[in-house]
Parts: sequence; C-alpha cells; structure tokens
Amino acid sequence: MITYVHKSYRNPGLSLDLVADECGVSVSHIVKLFREQVGATFIDYVTKMRMKEVKRLLTETAEPIKNIVQHCGYIDLPNYVRKFKAYEGITPGQYRKLYGKSVANGPDRK
Repeated sequence: MITYVHKSYRNPGLSLDLVADECGVSVSHIVKLFREQVGATFIDYVTKMRMKEVKRLLTETAEPIKNIVQHCGYIDLPNYVRKFKAYEGITPGQYRKLYGKSVANGPDRK
C-alpha cells in the first residue's frame, strides 16, 4: 500500500478509493492502516510527500513553479499556492528565493 502511494503520489487523482481498489481492501481498512502504521491520515501523508518534492524541485531546479506543481500532483496553481503558504508560511516563489540554489537563473514564472 505504501509502495503504491509512493509510486502514485504525483497522480492528481490519487485517492483512498483508488488505493483501496489497487490493494484489494476496503477504504476503512486503508484509513485504519495509515493511522496505525504511518501515524498520519492518508491526505496528510500524501500532502507531506508532495510538499517535500515541490520544495526539493524549487530549490534544485529553475523549472517554472507551475510545472513543478503540476509534476507533483496538483492541478490548480492558485489553490496550491494558498496551500503551500499555509503549510510553509511563505509562497513557493518566496521559498525558492530564500532556499534555492543558483541554478541556471531561469525565469521564475508562476
């Protein structure tokens, strides 16, 4: 189950239903296993994985923010920027400016 989530977290359609179907168990079983084995809800776990990858790409690449966000499983950029700011306290662009490496100095487009 965890392996499947790790392989699929970039899929914007990743859901409890999809994981349950893929693993052949009920949604309630997935919920229980996540709380017991991971110590977090499914949504929190996937969000944390996606945020970690977005932050890595923001700091290690000059890829436009929109592309990074879409690559990590989010569709709606403005909604994601709000979520990122709530999670980190700053916008993705500000995060890149503070923590990014000097890579190819490509345009920082949103």
